[in-house]
Amino acid sequence: MLSDDKKRQLYLKTISLHEISQLSKLEQQLIAEREHTTILIVRITPIVSKNPEEATKLINELYSKAIEIGYCVFRLGDERIIIAPSIVQVEGILT
Repeated sequence: MLSDDKKRQLYLKTISLHEISQLSKLEQQLIAEREHTTILIVRITPIVSKNPEEATKLINELYSKAIEIGYCVFRLGDERIIIAPSIVQVEGILT
């Protein structure tokens, strides 16, 4: 069993992105919270509905940054993406 100082907290956070300018704040938050295991669920519908090209740019930039800091990006339907540390296993269930 791990001692208290070796246990890691697991956090689950949600955010809605309305503008691509919010990306830098999100990236800073992920970097700052690397001592914690944080799973982030990002709602991208507001950007997709306004400007699909901007949404593609946002997802590509977010993916690049996530990979750089040891995170993975997963699609959760058309409206959300999950950003999780590579130690988290994500399984898709086919319906």
